[in-house]
Amino acid sequence: MLIDEDEYKSPVFVEFDDDATRIWKKFVDILINDDKNEKRKRTAEYIELRNQMGQYMIDVPEKQIQAADLQETNGIYKINRKDIGILYEEEKGFVT
Repeated sequence: MLIDEDEYKSPVFVEFDDDATRIWKKFVDILINDDKNEKRKRTAEYIELRNQMGQYMIDVPEKQIQAADLQETNGIYKINRKDIGILYEEEKGFVT
């Protein structure tokens, strides 16, 4: 049995509010600042942020991600806050 290409989904972070913006900025900061001396602290912080990010994550088929031209950061795509209502609607979810 072949798997339909639409079944392949990737995580998409929806920058829905101020908390989401803060969480995303911390996530990117951890990725950029790879200081070896702080690796343990950063690893714990990264795990906590990934848990917090879960409330803002949706799974979207790869085809739709490509159609929306979303940018990827460390395996996670993002819908920017300015695109809420265009690419994401609270009642419908991801819109393409």
